[in-house]
Amino acid sequence: MEPKAESGEGGIESELTQDNNSNSFTHSASRNRFRRSMSCGDEEKGLLVYSGWVYHVGINSIGHEFCHQRYLFIRGKYVEMHRRDPQENPGSKPLRKGIIGPTLTVEETGIRKIGNEELYTIQFYNRLDETKKGEIGFTTAEESKKWIEAFDYAKNQAEYELSRGGGARNKLSIEAE
Repeated sequence: MEPKAESGEGGIESELTQDNNSNSFTHSASRNRFRRSMSCGDEEKGLLVYSGWVYHVGINSIGHEFCHQRYLFIRGKYVEMHRRDPQENPGSKPLRKGIIGPTLTVEETGIRKIGNEELYTIQFYNRLDETKKGEIGFTTAEESKKWIEAFDYAKNQAEYELSRGGGARNKLSIEAE
């Protein structure tokens, strides 16, 4: 198992604002976990950003359990898993990425002993397709609860956008540019 990074426990919340005219992002980091940004008219859009080091837990194709330290990044309703911190390594590509939708289910699965460490794990999946499940672990229960809150906030944001008529496909094509 890889050692814990120097950034400490938990995630970092930051505010990300997008100028729709130039499609550029402005980023400001904060140690406060859930400070929400305010939207200012049609020109700026504020998003909750939550990121930090987690342990990606699972079973590989030959049946062996693995536990790798990864950097998880939630921006609005989008989630990405990186090998390194994307703010420190701007050219890094995500290992996995996805869109958090209203059918996301996040469950606390309790303490799991992996190697010599006990990790507090949570499992997430789409309740319409339970075959693809992800599991991440944390060193403390508080850290686990904060990540569950971050996923719930992103899920609520996705439900709100869906109720307003905003589609994920439109947003994804805008952010890809």
